[in-house]
Formats: sequence, structure tokens, C-alpha cells
Amino acid sequence: MLDVQFLGVDELLAQWASEQARISAGMAVAVFDAAREGAAQARASAPRRTGTMIDHTDGKLLSQSATAARGEIRVGVDYASFVSDGTSPHIIEAKRAKTLAFEQDGVMRFPRRVRHPGTKANRYLDGAVDVADQTLRSGVVAVLAGV
Repeated sequence: MLDVQFLGVDELLAQWASEQARISAGMAVAVFDAAREGAAQARASAPRRTGTMIDHTDGKLLSQSATAARGEIRVGVDYASFVSDGTSPHIIEAKRAKTLAFEQDGVMRFPRRVRHPGTKANRYLDGAVDVADQTLRSGVVAVLAGV
């Protein structure tokens, strides 16, 4: 009969739990930093017509557990996808009033409908994703370097 005794298992398990907690916390910081830096890049490269998209862009940590961390870069305006992805030509019709109203060549126009030519995509969020990706990679490397 062979009898084997492992010495130091309790200490090893305690050290492992401590490392796991450190890695988990470090990963959450890395995700938060990536979302924050990505949002900063999105604000820096967003169209500035009114500043509303810039004012409503943020990055945050959404959730964290022992095995995962989730963050987001959010542009909190309902037209952000139209700016980022563009639009195809479309018809705009008056719905709440009998006519639309706009000025063209110094003259007020009141048509019932117009043919909008569409808008070109402004892929300003692509740079934000790239910045977030690089920030996250650097954060993960830094956390794992301490293992």
C-alpha cells in the first residue's frame, strides 16, 4: 500500500484564491479603462454639428464577476447609427403636420414630402473600437504579467 501526503495544499489554495481575485479585479479595471479610452476617442472624432453626440457618449463597466467583466462604449442618441452607418436615399413625409418646412436658397419651402438623397457613413466609432481594443490588450498583458 502506498500512502502519499501533500504538504502545503491549504496555503497553495489560499494563494490561488488570492491570485484569482487579483486577476479578476485587474481584468475589470482593464475593461473599464478600455471603455473609457474608447469613449474618449469617440468623443474626439464625433461630428460636432450640435455637440449632442459628444455630450451623450460614455464608456463604463457594466458588470463584473470572478470570471468575466463586461463594459460598453455607448452613444446615447437615437440617430447615432444613422451617422455611423449612413442612410440610403429615402422619402421624408409630413406626419404631425400637413407639410414639412425648411429654408432653401433664402426661400421658405413647405412640401408634403421630399426625396432625401441619403447620407454618407461617418465611421467615427471604428477608431474608438481600435483604441478600446489596444487599451484592453495592454491592460490584460499588465494583469497577467503579475502572475
